Amino acid sequence: MSHIPTKEDEVFTMQDPESEYRRHQTRLNELIADGGSLSGHERNCSFLNIEGRKFATVSSVSGLAFADDARSPVSVDWDHDGDLDLWIGNRTAPQLRFMRNDTPHQNHFMSLRLRGTHSNRDGIGARVEIQAAEGGDRNLKLIKTLKAGNGFLGQSSKWLHFGLGKETKIGKVVVRWPGGAVEEFGGAKVNGHFLLVEGSGIASPVEREPIKTTGDESSAPVSGKESIHRIVTPTRSALPPLRYKRFDGKSGAVPLGEGRPLVVSLWASWCPACRDELEDWEMNQAAFNEAGVELHSVSVDEVDNRDDSSIETASKLVGELGLLFETGVATDEFYTRLQQAHDWPFRRRIPMPVPISFLVDGKGRLTAIYRGAVSAEQILADVGLFKMSDEELLAASLPFDGQWMFRPPVPAPMPKGIELMKNGDVLDAAEFAIRNLELLKPHREFPLLAIWISEKLMEAGDTDRGLLFLRWAAEGDQSNLAVVNNLAWQLAANPSDRVRNPELALQWAQKANAMTGGKHPAILDTVAVALAATGDFAKAIVVIEEGIRLSNENESGPMRKRLALFKEGLPYREPAPGKK
Repeated sequence: MSHIPTKEDEVFTMQDPESEYRRHQTRLNELIADGGSLSGHERNCSFLNIEGRKFATVSSVSGLAFADDARSPVSVDWDHDGDLDLWIGNRTAPQLRFMRNDTPHQNHFMSLRLRGTHSNRDGIGARVEIQAAEGGDRNLKLIKTLKAGNGFLGQSSKWLHFGLGKETKIGKVVVRWPGGAVEEFGGAKVNGHFLLVEGSGIASPVEREPIKTTGDESSAPVSGKESIHRIVTPTRSALPPLRYKRFDGKSGAVPLGEGRPLVVSLWASWCPACRDELEDWEMNQAAFNEAGVELHSVSVDEVDNRDDSSIETASKLVGELGLLFETGVATDEFYTRLQQAHDWPFRRRIPMPVPISFLVDGKGRLTAIYRGAVSAEQILADVGLFKMSDEELLAASLPFDGQWMFRPPVPAPMPKGIELMKNGDVLDAAEFAIRNLELLKPHREFPLLAIWISEKLMEAGDTDRGLLFLRWAAEGDQSNLAVVNNLAWQLAANPSDRVRNPELALQWAQKANAMTGGKHPAILDTVAVALAATGDFAKAIVVIEEGIRLSNENESGPMRKRLALFKEGLPYREPAPGKK
């Protein structure tokens, strides 16, 4: 990855999407989205201190050589048996590992806890020295400093653990407190836990109870009620339009947002589990109908790049099973849009299996994903998810009892709307925005998206919907003079009788005029056109004459032509498409 620019004149180059920096950054983000790691998944390393002479690599034999993205190992004498156990924090799952040290040994230890009275209460920053008793190992001098943190977001125990080897007697325990005082403590013995209180000079023995955990310590909890391939989304995600090919060659579409719950599934003719699933669904078609659930089962045979897979093999299987619900063949666009919806709950790209199914509510929002074959019974039971509140759905999405550290955000549909527009899918973007208007309108960028859609729809001749988006844009950003004026103009001068609304046009035009203090010639032109549309030609003439007076020669030409119309008692109309 290229370096971040360090000079001011390099910033503009960095912002260019085609710059080397941006291209490398995009590639890095893609690798992480695909499950990559900045650590490259190197295995954890551990080293054994061999009597202070050298270190030996013991990663594998210690059992610590996991291919995790490990960030912070912290040590603690978990069961107070004199050896240190490890907690290891990782960036990705498993985010926490507990490694209990069960290595047999006959060595000795001492564990000390500090309590400051003049210094800080925990004695953070204190340095503790231990020396052997007279007659013992003269070279034994152990020093440890009590720290407030270890590694990235890690904190080891505040008990200082000293490994003493074969030493059985302790001579001195000296504490250099953070305040500068040096104090010697007596009474400490091997294989014990002691509290050192600043100013006391006595190491007081402490009885420590082993830390107890609840539940099964052997593995992470797994739900016993539900299959692990069933994923309830923590928040409902709006799906974009989904179109596929029917076996008769015509285009099919999933009717999203029409009030009826749906199941959209992907299957393949070569997949035995897919066949079993389709047979089960066909047998329970009456139950689906009774529950109001519509099935759309789409084959991936044309996009899976297998030699033994084709539209013909998929069509043959549909005929053999006599499927009566909606079936078809996935296009690349259909598959890609479902892949994006599938990846959202995981926050990364994960390959989709077949079969895979998506449970969608009546508003066109994803509620559950089934990775693998799912029974009709399970789908029908999950219809109850649609009645849940957002809080209840969030609780139902947990695979086991617990609580969220961070509440998952509701997926804003704005990025999807922008993506559709960037891809040139204007009609899909318009349909998506209309269906998810309640989610989009509060977004601060919605007026910009609405303007963009409006312009493209009007260019394509879809004036009615184009004006609708223009109106939403003006309502969302009433300080945008260009949008307010454009809306007023369309309502006053559009050639379509269905579009024109002279009274409403005059309201928006007067709003725009107030924003400019009545001194902008183009806005005065719009006000005059709106007045004329309402039949008030006398005021229209006065206003447009003021606009002509304030305008330059190029602006005044069209305005003079409209003035002539108003004097004849005629409103102004934009030419119809295709006419001049």
